[in-house]
Amino acid sequence: MLQIETLNQFRDRTKGFSRDSLPREGCFETRDSLTVKVGRNGEFLPFAGNTTVFLLEEEAKDRVEKIQDTLYESCGDMLADPLEKDSFHMTLHDLLNEGAGRAAEADMQRVRTMAVEILRRIREREKEPVEMRMTWVFNMVNTSVVIGFEPAEETDCRRIMSMYEELQQVVRLDYPLTPHITAAYYKPGRYGRDEIERLAGVFDKLSREPFVIRFRIENLVYQEFTSMNQYETVLI
Repeated sequence: MLQIETLNQFRDRTKGFSRDSLPREGCFETRDSLTVKVGRNGEFLPFAGNTTVFLLEEEAKDRVEKIQDTLYESCGDMLADPLEKDSFHMTLHDLLNEGAGRAAEADMQRVRTMAVEILRRIREREKEPVEMRMTWVFNMVNTSVVIGFEPAEETDCRRIMSMYEELQQVVRLDYPLTPHITAAYYKPGRYGRDEIERLAGVFDKLSREPFVIRFRIENLVYQEFTSMNQYETVLI
């Protein structure tokens, strides 16, 4: 039987690293794995893979774009090239990517077939949107700035966690779901206290204006990407 995380368990797990995501002392250094996605000057590098995501509707994209604009106004020197507005999404479950070595076409096809079949079953079963409430803007594992979300109600939590567990049958990840929308990637490098304090200030400012997104089930799709700024919905 699947062990589905409750809303209180989700909050207990995510609250600490979401609210206190930047180092309090010393420097901040981006993760080594970022360099396969983003070049030294902030350009996006070829990086292929596939994933399952909730697409955003225009109103939500506009809200994320405003957050992105504020980030770049305050901390643009630390950030990679801006993500395209149409690339904004909330990941449900990642699948294969080049981070673990180039995936064979046969593996991509197998994962594509399995993931699409599960998404179709979910879309046949689920009829109501999943409501998610923004929590904090935070540093995600020293690679990106993300907008965190939590399920609005216990039923939303049970539904989205169940969807994640179903997709674990396709590619098993060793970490639980932390719903988020990526607003920006960092430019690889090492940053001092002045830069960290600027980031912390803008994170705090942006986190004071939370909002709710209702993710429609028909917007749950399988995508393939060729960089962190280029996604294509292949099958629905």
